[in-house]
Amino acid sequence: IKILKAKGNDPEAIAQEKELPVNIVRQRIVNIFEGAKQQQILVQLAATLKMVITQQLLPNTEGKLVAAREILTSTPAVRNAIRQNNLGTLQSAIQTGKKFGMITMERSTEELNG
Repeated sequence: IKILKAKGNDPEAIAQEKELPVNIVRQRIVNIFEGAKQQQILVQLAATLKMVITQQLLPNTEGKLVAAREILTSTPAVRNAIRQNNLGTLQSAIQTGKKFGMITMERSTEELNG
């Protein structure tokens, strides 16, 4: 398990912590490589990625902080999208992947607010 976490008080790094899993995969893992190396990374990532979870602590109706989460799980469609570098379809996969344990940040927040 690898946890990607911003360090320190750098506003840019903290802002990146609020990114959605799709952006985390794209910006922190894929885009740092180019050409053939990028394709190799995409194939390896598709074969090994199990789940990406992003969370934000938000105040609930009582003022207590609760975790809202966005979850992307590795399904055949997700793995294929990653292999093909078609990462733009991952958000749609999250929206329709409830039966695989996926949830969007928006839906998670709505559920927390009842």
